[in-house]
Amino acid sequence: MSKPLEGRIALITGANRGIGLAIAKAYGRAGAHCILAARNKAALEAVAAEITAAGGAAETLGMDLERPASIAAAIDLIVRRHPRLDIFVANAASLGARQAIVQYPMAVWLHTFQVNVHANLQLLQGLDGLLPRWPPTPRRRPDRMR
Repeated sequence: MSKPLEGRIALITGANRGIGLAIAKAYGRAGAHCILAARNKAALEAVAAEITAAGGAAETLGMDLERPASIAAAIDLIVRRHPRLDIFVANAASLGARQAIVQYPMAVWLHTFQVNVHANLQLLQGLDGLLPRWPPTPRRRPDRMR
């Protein structure tokens, strides 16, 4: 069986359910070493057990995207354990409120932006040294597009 992600290291946030869970399982089957991140450590352990039982490799990482200190601790752990990070799936998200923007509760707005935007920026900045550069060289625009 082909394993196109063999030898790759993938961080997947929100890996305990929904799309993140499906991605984690698919990446595990494809040969990636999966770093499964979410708040629910017990659910992550179950996912990791399923991936390893199927012949894949996975580790769990408890991380609360609502708390910058939790994100910083997760970054430190990843940097200590891994020489690189080939794939980053920023899947975890908060849906927020479903109501008119003029009535949107500010606390929910701030929470949603912390989880969906600020947390991912913190992760990208903290993990930047481990992530691959793409494209490897700057692209030049074709003459016809000038």
